[in-house]
Amino acid sequence: MEAQNIYTKKMALFSYIASVEDDSMIDKLLNLINPSDNTTKKKNETTLKLSATQKTAIDKGLKDIEDGNIIPYKQAREELKKRMPTYFK
Repeated sequence: MEAQNIYTKKMALFSYIASVEDDSMIDKLLNLINPSDNTTKKKNETTLKLSATQKTAIDKGLKDIEDGNIIPYKQAREELKKRMPTYFK
């Protein structure tokens, strides 16, 4: 009985997909199947390739957050003002 239910759902899905005429909807459906597939990328999107150093820095920052090694935004802003006053006029 369960196999029939899955088959019916698949057929309904196939029928729906076959009827879609909107290109953006097709892109959304493709993105559901494979989010990393570049064929669904919009014209003005850019894929960034990070260096090993950048990836390591991001991983370190995420670990700091997990470990609670963070400071409040207002404190960080005040420290930046002291170090780079020309950017805070």
